[in-house]
Amino acid sequence: MVFRFPSMLIALVCAAAAGAFVPARAQGPGQDHAGQYAQSDIAYGAQLYAAQARMRHMVTATVAATGNPPHEPHTTTSVVLATWPCAADGARGGELHIERAEWVTTDRTVNDGDEIHLWLNDVGRQVDPPTPLTQAAVDAIGAGAGIGGCAILGLIAGIALVRSRLDRIRRAQLEREIDRFASGDTTNHSQ
Repeated sequence: MVFRFPSMLIALVCAAAAGAFVPARAQGPGQDHAGQYAQSDIAYGAQLYAAQARMRHMVTATVAATGNPPHEPHTTTSVVLATWPCAADGARGGELHIERAEWVTTDRTVNDGDEIHLWLNDVGRQVDPPTPLTQAAVDAIGAGAGIGGCAILGLIAGIALVRSRLDRIRRAQLEREIDRFASGDTTNHSQ
């Protein structure tokens, strides 16, 4: 039984690990909350990215003047003075439009009079484009894979720890038996 124990332990831990990663739909409702957590993470990320999309909008701006060329030799960003129409109160929509001018960064080289697309938030500041809603699923899958990987590494470390201890016990038992046999003791000392 001593020699079979590590194999049975490894099989038991692997079966438990495989059962932990079965999707909640396959196990039935109420049996596993992991699928619910993953769904709530995706929903939270989707809500966050949807709110980002609602608060950001794209405008077409006209380059009024170009700034100093970038000091870094391998960059393509440039600072330009751009103008675009916006509502008088700064929010989207409205009947009264004013022309807004601001120094902004662009990812391409432009000349005076060129049109560029800018992403602005609700107060009119330049921001990054909104994150696509599909990114929430990618983030949740990545987080789940990371947590699952850490759990598997923990299981492997636990198995290695238990196995090394059992190997030491077996080696000590084997050495005792060899010493008894070498001394001429032929009686059975099974434990």
